[in-house]
Amino acid sequence: MKSMQQSKNHALERKTVDIGQYISESLAETLRSTYAESFPDTMTSFVIDKSLIEQALGLSSKVAGVRFMYGLRDMLNPNSVSVILVPCTSRSVYSQNTMPLISEQGYYDHLGTQYHLLETAELIANFIQSQNTQDPQLVYKTTTRGNFIGRNSLVDLLKDQACQSISYTLGLEEKTIQPILQALDSNEEPINNLYMERSQPCPPFCHDDSDCLARTVVELFSGEEELNQFRQFRDEVLLHTPGGSYLYETYYFISPIITNLIRKRVDGKQVFQMLYTDKILPFKQLINTGETTTAVLFLKETLINLAQEYPMELVE
Repeated sequence: MKSMQQSKNHALERKTVDIGQYISESLAETLRSTYAESFPDTMTSFVIDKSLIEQALGLSSKVAGVRFMYGLRDMLNPNSVSVILVPCTSRSVYSQNTMPLISEQGYYDHLGTQYHLLETAELIANFIQSQNTQDPQLVYKTTTRGNFIGRNSLVDLLKDQACQSISYTLGLEEKTIQPILQALDSNEEPINNLYMERSQPCPPFCHDDSDCLARTVVELFSGEEELNQFRQFRDEVLLHTPGGSYLYETYYFISPIITNLIRKRVDGKQVFQMLYTDKILPFKQLINTGETTTAVLFLKETLINLAQEYPMELVE
């Protein structure tokens, strides 16, 4: 079996739209069984309708592929897992750090249920917390949230006319989720023995410091000391505050695309300046005065407003 590092090196040679490749049945079984043994109480296999994948790919001409994100609908039920389809764009043809498009309509899960942005973030946070409970060695910030597969790979998987859906099974390699996909017919029977895997896990591929909105803004108008203050608040306060993990997930979900959209604006530096003056500094003041509850509410309002200002349509 290829190591995770070998998989990453291979991915770096491929176009974003081509991420994902076919693997052997034996490798697929190894990945499946490893996940099932590590998380015996968690639902591991899902059926995703072909039309849901095609709909995600068709939301925008800029969609480079789909990030299949993992959520948990009920914290008391580890079998209430959802696979949420999030269309992503990329900064360049070979970019490895994909960016979710911000959809006002929200995102569909494997059952066809639609969730808006904050609901999606809540489901993702629930899934991570459930995983961490089952495996205490996992760290919240580095636990797999989803896996990206490129447009061309998904189209190739679905191309058989008999294909009506796919099976999506969670596999595990070196503590990182690696899903196994297979085309199914109208009776949900496998069409062939080809399995697709070698996706890009999130993280690390969805976390790029150069695309971090707060870091970009603060580095323009302040320095590392201020950034460290925000990181400390994030790690020691936000992630331990009720609902804080939902805002953590929301921020890292929307930050890359917003950062890149602002960079492309003629008045980009002025927009960053406004964010620093109107958002960063007031947030810092609330932290400094120990107004934690107000700071969290201010962060939530800021994230909601940013998501509304930078919808998917602006990417065109």
